[in-house]
Amino acid sequence: MTRYINGLVFNSETRSFNKQSFQVQGQYFEPATNTPETELDLDGYYITPGFIDSCSQIGLAEIGIRWEGDDSYEFDSHLQYSVVDGIYPFDTAFQKAVSHGVTASHIVPSPKSLIGAKTAIIHHTHTTVDEMVISKDVAYSFSIGHQAKSTFFAEKKKPLTRMGIAKILRETLQQIQQQEPSITKIVIRAHKAVDLEFISRLQEEFGSTFDFHIIHGTEVTFLHETSFNTVIAGPTFRYIEHNEMMALSPKLYHQLFKHNIPFVFLYGSSC
Repeated sequence: MTRYINGLVFNSETRSFNKQSFQVQGQYFEPATNTPETELDLDGYYITPGFIDSCSQIGLAEIGIRWEGDDSYEFDSHLQYSVVDGIYPFDTAFQKAVSHGVTASHIVPSPKSLIGAKTAIIHHTHTTVDEMVISKDVAYSFSIGHQAKSTFFAEKKKPLTRMGIAKILRETLQQIQQQEPSITKIVIRAHKAVDLEFISRLQEEFGSTFDFHIIHGTEVTFLHETSFNTVIAGPTFRYIEHNEMMALSPKLYHQLFKHNIPFVFLYGSSC
C-alpha cells in the first residue's frame, strides 16, 4: 500500500486545507496507519474530493464528433425522455474530465430543447451507463429564451413568443404533476430578468409540488423581491454569444452572495 505524505488535504467541515498524511482504501482516504510499501511526498499539492460538473452534456454530445454524435436534444417533447438513454460511456471527454479532477456530472439536455428530459448524476468511469449512474430522474429540465426560440423557429418557420413558452411550460408542469409525481425538482435555463421573473411566477403557482432551480441566471440580481432554491450560475468567463448575455460578468457570484441566493459555479460553456 502507498502512503501519501505532506499533502494539503481539504477539510469539508472547516473549508480549509491541512497538511497531513493518508492512505487510500478503496474509494476512501484513511489516516496513514499501516507500514507502507511505498511513500509519495505530496508537498505543495492540494488534495480535494472529485469535482462535480453541475450542468453538462458530457456523453450526450460526443467530443470531436459532428451532428451524428449529438444526442443532447429532441425537438418534440415527451415526459419519458431521459438523458440516461442517450449517454455514450466511451466519449473521450470522460477521460479528459477525470484527468483534470472532475469525476462526476449532472447531465442536462441541450439548451436547444424548450422541453428537455429527465436529468441524471453520473460517475465519469465504468463502461456501461447503468454502472455510471449515481442518481437518475433527478429533475426535469427546460430551456427558455434565445436558444429554444431559435430552434423552434428553425423547425417550424414561425416565431415562438414568451406567451407561447409560458403556455407550454404550464401545461407540461401539470402533466408532470399527474404522470411523474416522483419528480419534484425542475431546472430551467434562463438569462434575462423577464424570464427569471416568469420562473418566479411558476414557483408561486407550482411551489407546493416543485422546487425550481435556475441555470445561468445572468440577470437574476436585477430582481429584488425574488428568491430561488439554487442558481447554477455562469459561466462568466466566456464570449458574449447573444444579446441575452450582455450583462454577463464575474460580479454575478458576489451579487448572488450579497442577495443571499444559494448558488454553485458553472464553468463550462457547453451547458
